[in-house]
Amino acid sequence: NTFRLLITLFLSLPFLASAAPKKKQQAKTWMDVSIEAKLSLRDNLAKAGMPVISPVVRSFEKATVMSANIKGQDQLVLIVSGGPDGTGDDWSTFVNARLIKEDGSAVWLDELDPVYQRTGAKRAFKNETMYGDPLIVGGKKYDHGIFCHANAVLIYNIDKKYVRFETEAGLVDKYKKGTVSFRIMN
Repeated sequence: NTFRLLITLFLSLPFLASAAPKKKQQAKTWMDVSIEAKLSLRDNLAKAGMPVISPVVRSFEKATVMSANIKGQDQLVLIVSGGPDGTGDDWSTFVNARLIKEDGSAVWLDELDPVYQRTGAKRAFKNETMYGDPLIVGGKKYDHGIFCHANAVLIYNIDKKYVRFETEAGLVDKYKKGTVSFRIMN
């Protein structure tokens, strides 16, 4: 009898398991929500061709050319990150930075004010260093540019008015050392 009872119980387990009430799906944790948001952001940035990231730029090198498609974007985000040498407050600049409209006309970035700025020291400066010196990168003087200390984030409202952002980015020659990288995001 015991043997029959055990066999019957063993054979009925799958049926009992399928007939049991289903567990409610657990609510998402903050970690699940965070991961989903990060993956969504990454996918949206990739679709927009963002971020555009420069190679590591060193002191006295000529400015590196950067360009980004910003068609349909509400904001332009510029980021400067200190490089591998570990120096702080590297003297960074986006020179000849301009926003291109659909008709081909252009607006210098220094004609706009950022809606948000966070820099390694003080604030961002237009067309000169924080001490009033000209923007010279790799021996070349530039009349237009945004100077800021790394690490920096600058955000501009562009209200879908522009299709392209073009700039050259580098370290001001007056600063004798440093390495940075530049990012363009939306």
